Amino acid sequence: ALLECLKNADDPMKIEVLKAGSTLSEAGDARFTLAALNLSENSSPAVRDTVRYVYEGGRRGILNLDSSGTPDPKLVKKVIELLRRGNPQSQAVVLPLLAALPADSPWTHESDVESALSEMLKKQPKPADYAQVLFAASSFPAIMHQPGPQAQALNALNSPDADVRRAAVDIAFEHFLSDSVVEPALKAALSNLSPAAQRTFMEEAANPDFLKKRQSLSGGAVSQDQDYLNRNAGIKKLKTPLEY
Repeated sequence: ALLECLKNADDPMKIEVLKAGSTLSEAGDARFTLAALNLSENSSPAVRDTVRYVYEGGRRGILNLDSSGTPDPKLVKKVIELLRRGNPQSQAVVLPLLAALPADSPWTHESDVESALSEMLKKQPKPADYAQVLFAASSFPAIMHQPGPQAQALNALNSPDADVRRAAVDIAFEHFLSDSVVEPALKAALSNLSPAAQRTFMEEAANPDFLKKRQSLSGGAVSQDQDYLNRNAGIKKLKTPLEY
């Protein structure tokens, strides 16, 4: 029904549809994702800003890129287009979608998407959204198993930019810790963290989202009973980077 509302819609209606789409949550399909990404290139700044406001990082609304089957060719084409020629609003939406892909996603085998991300990693000077580009590229093993991009991700652990450091730590947690190909290089990089990088590492390790994934507990919290049985181990000592 929302897609029907977009036909011949004026800008105010487009904005209302985008806001209403936030209620779809994970029920939204590839058609709505494609429609939202198309609107991220709308001629109206208000429409473009609304797409970003509602859907950037899934903060207020969720767009679904992944699917159990072959990705929609139209959606793949749009994603590639946005990676190569997108505006700040559209890339702020599409990059986190790629960063959130599960390891077994068929999207990670889309060679043209992989190529577009690789091109973005090579840009000099680095784009303002470099942290997001790096995180999105990390979802593609074929990229991160290459010496150049892998070194970029590991070197980013000691970046002077806090956002880039945070992205690099998240990449280590979400991808590299379980990747036997990258593991030796990761251990070497973790043994040479700067003080700022160590602080970022500890902050991200204490992030409830990370704890939830590592401990399989709601919100990443350890119950008082469980903590007692663990002899308050969670309070006594935080793991160092090399212990993860």
